Amino acid sequence: MVDTNQNGKFAHSLESEQATPQKGEIYWVDMPYYSTTVISNIRPCVVLSNNQANKNSKTILVTPITRRLKRPELPCHVTLNDKNMVKLEVIIPVEKEKITGYYGKLTEKQMREVNQAMLIELGII
Repeated sequence: MVDTNQNGKFAHSLESEQATPQKGEIYWVDMPYYSTTVISNIRPCVVLSNNQANKNSKTILVTPITRRLKRPELPCHVTLNDKNMVKLEVIIPVEKEKITGYYGKLTEKQMREVNQAMLIELGII
């Protein structure tokens, strides 16, 4: 489950980092700058790419978690708790070397919601 401190900010976890990121895990990622409308800087991100790709590729697909709860009703937004949301309109490939730390993992329910939102955002359903 995704937890935050009293200010709604993510606290770094003491759990050890996996050798290979797994789909549904949350990592701190040094996000590249694309534009003023895309989240950048070091952000907590959910891994979206499949585990086979995560194992064999130098890059992984991630989506950032934000504390800005703007338009949570959109089908591409998944609210994780009262202070955090995943924005599936921002899916970014990042190099594994940009991962700066392990945070945690989404619950199965949260991951189902993220998968559904991703399918909607990509126009698959």
